[in-house]
Amino acid sequence: MGSGLNLSELAEIFDDGKLHLAVAKIEQLEVAADRSVLRCMTRILPDDIRMVASMSWEAVGPNAGIFQFPSVNDLVIIGYLDGHENDAFVLKRLTSKEDNIPIQALAGHLVLKALAGKKNFVNSDTEINLTRENPGNERLVLGDTFKTAYSTHLDTDAKHKHIGNLGYYTDIPDLAADYEAIKASPVDDALMLSDLSKTEK
Repeated sequence: MGSGLNLSELAEIFDDGKLHLAVAKIEQLEVAADRSVLRCMTRILPDDIRMVASMSWEAVGPNAGIFQFPSVNDLVIIGYLDGHENDAFVLKRLTSKEDNIPIQALAGHLVLKALAGKKNFVNSDTEINLTRENPGNERLVLGDTFKTAYSTHLDTDAKHKHIGNLGYYTDIPDLAADYEAIKASPVDDALMLSDLSKTEK
């Protein structure tokens, strides 16, 4: 079998105690000064035992992740290993009768919705793409539609002539240079488009 661990050694490693789960109510929240952890003062139900638990998140990384604080009086599930009550973690918030399931979710859709009165932030230091799956054939709404239409419109305005009262074509507009300047920038050079958020159709 090679030099790997045998079954008895593996059993020893995993015999570290059981994972305890409990339902608790959030009583207080405190963020560490360096923002590395959110500590939750919880009250275990129905035993009425108070325990400090660190908040866990759906996804985390260096300056990255999915974060939403629980609220005071929320019911949560906390977990800790035998003999490690000081290392408890809030694993999940529980729903209540006040938590109505969004109508869109009833049809099986994924819904990301912020708490009432709270904003929803989607951050990236590179780019945010909201796309319909169509690899290699994405259409940027602003880039392919509005930008093109606006550029064409400005070009038409800059060169516009019409038949005047005397039956002759008029000169191009006095503002032609202004139209052409706007067309050159920020329209045609795409400075009007976000280099972060890409909304596609």
